[in-house]
Amino acid sequence: MRKITKDGRVILSLRHYRRFRQQIYDRCLGACESCSRYIRFEEMELHHIYGRGGGKRTDTDEAVQALCRPCHEKAVIKRREPVNADASGA
Repeated sequence: MRKITKDGRVILSLRHYRRFRQQIYDRCLGACESCSRYIRFEEMELHHIYGRGGGKRTDTDEAVQALCRPCHEKAVIKRREPVNADASGA
């Protein structure tokens, strides 16, 4: 099951999340997307670029990276700009 929240985030069920992990692994061709080290599927850690807690989680290709454990431990969570932010700064 795939749930789309009111603010447009995608949350996958466990079954769909497993398939999603495989798609991300295929995308990276078995290499960490930070250091390019080879990683087995079982070793791959998905880094949610914008975080997972506090209503930030989204399970989309653009929002995750396939990382090895050392790179995931060093990974930084980016702040997501509000969708309706006023670009003029007023």
